[in-house]
Amino acid sequence: MLKILQTYNDIILKTNHDTNNLEFRDIENSGTDYLCNLVVKSQGFEARCRFEFNDEFLEKFLIDLKHMDEKFEGKAILRAYFGDNHITLEIHNTGSVEVSGFLEIFGECDQSINFCFLTDQTVLKSLTEDFYRYLKFG
Repeated sequence: MLKILQTYNDIILKTNHDTNNLEFRDIENSGTDYLCNLVVKSQGFEARCRFEFNDEFLEKFLIDLKHMDEKFEGKAILRAYFGDNHITLEIHNTGSVEVSGFLEIFGECDQSINFCFLTDQTVLKSLTEDFYRYLKFG
């Protein structure tokens, strides 16, 4: 059975620093799974790779982001059922938000990166709204 992929706009975590960036580019939905080109810029390091996540983890990620924005506590993790690739946002009591993750790709030479950068809590609401708008949850 042929599945038609529906493509959404890009979602970008807007930080106040040119050296720190997280972008979900060319998001495609094939039912309950999502694929995108993830772009990470973290203090001089840069990674671009395919990133997969699914409805279940996305729904919890969005609930946790909203909780973080309202209560200034907690963390949100976006991932797929399989593999170790993930993106984590965690808010600290100072209001700073730690954006971290692990990305791994397999090929002729396997590659992986752990990344982490800080931003502030003002990014949470717009990131949540962008996901709801573009992924048709809200």
